[in-house]
Amino acid sequence: MEIKTSLNITDIAESRFQEALKELDIAEVFLREGLVRNVAGKAFQAWKSILSYLALINLELLESRYKGFKRVGSRTIPLHEWIAAVMPTNRMTEVSTIIEERMHGATELTALALQLHDF
Repeated sequence: MEIKTSLNITDIAESRFQEALKELDIAEVFLREGLVRNVAGKAFQAWKSILSYLALINLELLESRYKGFKRVGSRTIPLHEWIAAVMPTNRMTEVSTIIEERMHGATELTALALQLHDF
């Protein structure tokens, strides 16, 4: 029997925000050491975490776009919650377009982050 559950959005959002801060701290250390490629990777991860945070606190914007459920282990969770919490790299552009409604500049920052990811 499958159990459909929702995630603890508040806790996950806070974790993703804290993760972004830690990634930026590490990026700053790498920058002082001249490790430019590592800085790019950490900056990308920080933005990915912030985008996840933004998606989680604006979850209702994603709900109509991502219908259905995602099986994760023995649990089945709403797809829009999973996308917001995990923030798959291949969904960042479309999620940022949705988030743009409330966070002007999200699409541009995502494009920049994806360029850093390619670097």
